[in-house]
Formats: sequence, structure tokens, C-alpha cells
Amino acid sequence: MSFFEKKNSSGREIGALLIGAVVGAGAMFLLDPAGRRRRALVKSKLTALGNRTIKSLDREYRHLRNKGQGLLAETGLLATSDHAEETAPVEETLH
Repeated sequence: MSFFEKKNSSGREIGALLIGAVVGAGAMFLLDPAGRRRRALVKSKLTALGNRTIKSLDREYRHLRNKGQGLLAETGLLATSDHAEETAPVEETLH
């Protein structure tokens, strides 16, 4: 009976083997003394990805906020009497 014919082998054993291999490869990558450049490159790429994600989320937030304000303005809910007084020109500035 060979290794591949073993009936009692479960998916857990294979999963544990794969997890161990990934952890080992990660440890080798991070602890390699000659891998300073690779680690710096990975750090740089992850930082750039984070910055792009934050910028994209901020842009989407502003877009949705502006759309909401536009919708309120179109329905007339944004234009209240208080708001009209704030935007009305002051008499002194017209002279």
C-alpha cells in the first residue's frame, strides 16, 4: 500500500501540511538576511496599496455625499428659510 492509497488520510493532514509550508516559506522570506531589498519592496507595495485604498474610499465617500446633497437640493429639502438667509447678499456689499 502506497501513501496515495491510504484510506485513513484526511483533508486535515493535507491542510496542515500546506499551512506549515506557507508559514515556513514566509519565515524564510522575512528572516533571510540577504532579503532586505525584497522586504523593502513588499513593504513599499503594501503601503502604496493601502494609500490607494484610502484615497479611493475617500473619493467614493465624497461622491456619495455630494450626490445626496444634490438629491436633497432637487427635492427642496435642503433649501430652508435659514439657509436662504445665509446665502442672501448683505445690503452693505451691494453698494
